[in-house]
Amino acid sequence: MRRSLPLALTFSLSLLVAVRLDAQDVSGAFLGQRVRVWAPNPTVGTLIRADSAVFVLVTDARDTVTRSRRVVRRTDISQGRHRRTGEGAMIGAGLGGFLGGILGAAAYDKPDCDPQADLFCMDFGPALIVGGAAIGVVSGAVIGAAIGSQTHAERWTRVPRLVDLRLTAAPSHEGLRLGVSASF
Repeated sequence: MRRSLPLALTFSLSLLVAVRLDAQDVSGAFLGQRVRVWAPNPTVGTLIRADSAVFVLVTDARDTVTRSRRVVRRTDISQGRHRRTGEGAMIGAGLGGFLGGILGAAAYDKPDCDPQADLFCMDFGPALIVGGAAIGVVSGAVIGAAIGSQTHAERWTRVPRLVDLRLTAAPSHEGLRLGVSASF
């Protein structure tokens, strides 16, 4: 009984020679989708084949590109294209508010009268700065949104790497030798 236990354990563990832990394997799940493969520079195209050794892409220029999995550092999946309207509005509002405030300050002219003594003497200095900034924010946001709506970008989601876990078991003169190796 004592000798059959190590033998049974050795046999059971030898069945687990190579176990693959798929975080999200790019192989079959993303065929036909737009991907970005970093090997070491990014290559964008439609994934037409992926196996344990290579990725094969068709680029936008209709070129077929093959990348070895060993040199691929990262893989991203496209989530589609979107307009940058909101980003343009935010940038335009910031720039417009800044420039409007500067123009409002430049338009300020100190009155020749004394606002403390003369009831009809008004000093609009702070109001010109705030008013110029407010007009600049609104007009800048509108112009920025119009420009941003004409600009398109692509959203990418990173695909976690595949982990290869290898377990080995071998009998030795002291009993049983176990080994574990992982590659990412």
